[in-house]
Amino acid sequence: DAIEEAITIRSRSLGRSHPKVADSLVELGIILLSMEEHADSLKVFERALKLRKGEHEEMYSPEDIDDSNLKIAKVINNMGCVNFEQNNLRDAKKNFEDATTLQKGVFRSVFNFSIGYDTSSPGILTMASTMCNMGYVAIEQGDFADAIKIFKTSLQIQQAVLGPGNKLVQSSLDNLGYSMTMMNQYDKAVVVFQEIWDTQKMSSDTTEEKIATLKKLVICCARIEAYEQCFKYLELLEDAQTALEVDSRDAYLTRKLMGEVNYQILKLPSLSDQTNRVVGFALCMGETEEDVDLEEWVIFKPENTSKMSGHRVTHA
Repeated sequence: DAIEEAITIRSRSLGRSHPKVADSLVELGIILLSMEEHADSLKVFERALKLRKGEHEEMYSPEDIDDSNLKIAKVINNMGCVNFEQNNLRDAKKNFEDATTLQKGVFRSVFNFSIGYDTSSPGILTMASTMCNMGYVAIEQGDFADAIKIFKTSLQIQQAVLGPGNKLVQSSLDNLGYSMTMMNQYDKAVVVFQEIWDTQKMSSDTTEEKIATLKKLVICCARIEAYEQCFKYLELLEDAQTALEVDSRDAYLTRKLMGEVNYQILKLPSLSDQTNRVVGFALCMGETEEDVDLEEWVIFKPENTSKMSGHRVTHA
């Protein structure tokens, strides 16, 4: 109500096409989207986009044109968020592509040979967030090859600006790793999940979050038959799980898989001395367990929420 009142007041005092009216409309659209008022949110963003484009026609200097393009891109990105949340993936993809086209035109003006973008430019993270939104659409559409390309590009920006331990970086890595597993690129995915683990293992992340990462590492190593490394991750996983609940089903499944992985290692005499740990999985290992059963070991799709962009605050 306060935002709507501000829009009314600004419209009367400044004129309906004043830039500050567009600012308030963007904020209102974000609020409506957070309330899941999708139809109203989209209408508000469409009105804001019309005003932004009207402003753009009055710009002449390169700096003002770039600033105007970024504002337009933010509105288009938010329209994509509305469509994404409604599962209108085709429209969402078009919105995000249009937004990144405008953003790339601005940020490529100063070329950085290491990653292709000037990471010191204000708002560069907004473009990375829009790229992530494109990646989420690609995942939902099952286009994992495209998702891999998108997340690799967004990560170049995010890691350069935010550093390895940032949650946005971790989320993008998780989506990249998942997309790789869906392409059966487990050898590449294990490197990505290891990057998450390297930061996470000494962090304040919850035990549940650490368990989730270790499970992904276990699955990838088992898929590529890197059994020694798989066993090491299983040991860490068992410790974490038993710290939460000693006799949980998850802990049982871990011990069972430890037995199966250990059997694979024991088939190779040169590796047998690497697994002296018996307590915890010996009872789960039978004489005929020759295969590693991963039926109950699944890497689930990350839970992604599209990232919105505001006038003064970037919700990303």
